[in-house]
Amino acid sequence: MRYQRACHQGVRLCLRVEMSLIENESNHMPENIEEREAAIERMAKFLDILRGEDDLGIIIRAHIHIEHELTEFIEARLSEPSILKPLRPTYEDKVLLAVGLGFLPEYQAALSNIGKLRNDFAHNLRGTLGKQEANNLRKAMAAEALEIARRSYVATREKLASDRPEGLEQQQPRDEIVLYLVSLWSALATAAIQAKAVK
Repeated sequence: MRYQRACHQGVRLCLRVEMSLIENESNHMPENIEEREAAIERMAKFLDILRGEDDLGIIIRAHIHIEHELTEFIEARLSEPSILKPLRPTYEDKVLLAVGLGFLPEYQAALSNIGKLRNDFAHNLRGTLGKQEANNLRKAMAAEALEIARRSYVATREKLASDRPEGLEQQQPRDEIVLYLVSLWSALATAAIQAKAVK
């Protein structure tokens, strides 16, 4: 599938953003320097937004940003994007539509999990991100994306000589979830950038 490479490249890149290791020679970003810098800036801002939030804010804001990237991808793939707005698709409709338009089906479960988590938090003022939420999202992540995330996390941790836990799953649940959210957002954003370039 055309967008598989873009999705996995986005996963790799988002973890570099998380650890502040974006390198200018990154070959999986847009070739145009301005587009590349804009994409890196958007990813960094997304991570900064999540870092500044409480658990409820992390989920709500991540959901908003992920849904935006879903819409960007869908509109880039549609021959007539203006038909999307009057349809008023739900978040889950957008997940299904994105997969139908070429986004990797193995990301569907994780994207759906984000929608469920957002709904759970929207109806519970005391919602917290704990081990159960981290486990559920980890189980929903695409196997290859999860492995890329793990390897990238370990390599980045070693490169920085960081005192963070050795394994991705050994972090605090909140931090692990943020990495997965950035990973999903980055995969979508990268696929949307590439879909727009093909249009």
